[in-house]
Amino acid sequence: MKRIGTLRALVTLTVALVLLLGGIVESSHAKAASILFTASGTNGATGASLKASAEFDVVAGNLQVALSNIGGDVLAPSDILTGMFFTGAGIAPGGLTPLSAIIAAGSSVVFPGAADVLPVAGNVGGEWEYKGGVPTPAIHTGNQGIGSSGLDHFGSTPNFGGPNLDGPTAVDGLQYGLTSLVDDLNTGNKKVKGKEPFVRHSVVFLFTGLAGGFNPMTDISNVSFQYGTAFGEPALTSLTPTPQSVVPEPTSVALFGIGMVCCAAYRIRRRKKMPAA
Repeated sequence: MKRIGTLRALVTLTVALVLLLGGIVESSHAKAASILFTASGTNGATGASLKASAEFDVVAGNLQVALSNIGGDVLAPSDILTGMFFTGAGIAPGGLTPLSAIIAAGSSVVFPGAADVLPVAGNVGGEWEYKGGVPTPAIHTGNQGIGSSGLDHFGSTPNFGGPNLDGPTAVDGLQYGLTSLVDDLNTGNKKVKGKEPFVRHSVVFLFTGLAGGFNPMTDISNVSFQYGTAFGEPALTSLTPTPQSVVPEPTSVALFGIGMVCCAAYRIRRRKKMPAA
């Protein structure tokens, strides 16, 4: 009876390990495409620490881009993150269709004016524009762009689906650009202390139009970030992307599980050979 009980326990352990492995493999497949690009520098005009990130993922066949200002205290308009450029392998300039622009969880709107329309469900799509084509400065070599300011590149009608929340209907100025999560709202010049509403930290953009098999891990390149309202203001280029949501390789987990089962089997055999006390 003891042998039967031990055998049942061994079978239960094996089944549990198989289920665990299956879950890890499924998780690996679900998040294998996510990749994070970051860039950092210093604004020579203000001395502010600049740092930005863009995480690319494929969600239900659509391209998701989380753009974030992860820098330091914002002191002037040229410290506000207003644009990001990238290249997608196999995507023609302007080949994506923008679906939405939503304030990320944990982010918020700061300095909304009394006459401003506040975002409903975080929708800031009426303040951002997607456009293809390579812009003027050499630092921005990507052929896809997202912007909340005209930057001599955008400036037509916002196209992420949402009402105009502040200022002119066309994308222009600083409104709903990204200030940092650690920004001291009491510091800086007048233009960044209440004149314009900003998103504090991050906005998540969603696009359709990807070809089957698109993988940001290998197909996204030339990522760069733009601050302020003109290309002459600070710009940063990302050089080293980082894979996200890294999980153990399925082979490694399988070997670990097999090892545990073998150890259990060895203990059973050893107990059988031991003389009775």
